[in-house]
Amino acid sequence: MYSNLEWDQKLISSLEFYYRNGDPDLFLKEAWGWAWALSRRKFRLDDDSCADIVLKLVHDVEHIMKVYQEGNYTNFPAFLTTYVKHLVLNQKKKNVIRAKMEIVTDDFYTDRFPKASTYDFTQDILEQAKEISLLVRETLDQLDPLASLVIKMKHRIRLNLKECRIFKQRLSWLGLGIRQYFDSDREEEIRSRIRKRNAEDQLKRLFQSLYHTESQNRTRWNGARKHWSDRHSGVPEEKSFRKIAYYLGMSQHSVRTLYYSTVTDFKKKERWRSMGWRAAA
Repeated sequence: MYSNLEWDQKLISSLEFYYRNGDPDLFLKEAWGWAWALSRRKFRLDDDSCADIVLKLVHDVEHIMKVYQEGNYTNFPAFLTTYVKHLVLNQKKKNVIRAKMEIVTDDFYTDRFPKASTYDFTQDILEQAKEISLLVRETLDQLDPLASLVIKMKHRIRLNLKECRIFKQRLSWLGLGIRQYFDSDREEEIRSRIRKRNAEDQLKRLFQSLYHTESQNRTRWNGARKHWSDRHSGVPEEKSFRKIAYYLGMSQHSVRTLYYSTVTDFKKKERWRSMGWRAAA
């Protein structure tokens, strides 16, 4: 464990190395653990939030160096500490805003519908075996059209004609056509995938720079990186209940209740399971 003075010296050396060579890897190698420790110990952030702070640091590295140089600052460790504090405060604000937007969490609904909380709906939808996917879709088509619309919007599944008609009516109050919605949704998904790919590339770069550090640090960061990747790499990405509620002109509570009650009923039937995968084919 380094003393504060040793950390300061290492950060200053990494800054000088960057200005000489334009390579931020040494800085990232020294700064990531320090930023993680500051976020975790002083500000009590969880590991997911700490990983987000480090990711933001990786993303902003060139901007950080530029601001420090152009601002004529003289104490880089103090400047960086202040910068990370601002990142932490912004992260906390995001958490507060997210909490306000999702006043009632999924726990409320999964407690009411316990069978839904243990059902990996997306996994069955994305199942490679065609007979499984076909049976899931057939069962969806037998649901109430509004319920199946919510399910399909959540998991980005193609709508049938009846659902398209209902959705078109729901969108009319926003002044949107259904083609406009799908174009916007496609662009949103593409942007999301690009952001995830760029973030993953940055994380890989940082991990490579940490390869020769202590094994404990490598293990900790690799675990956080894997967890972050698992949380953000689902394809197709699920649409939030907030957005579904907005487009359908419903409350989030109504959308969530409809979703979880439908999934519970969907799971109870387990029609494709009772038939057996091979028999269904």
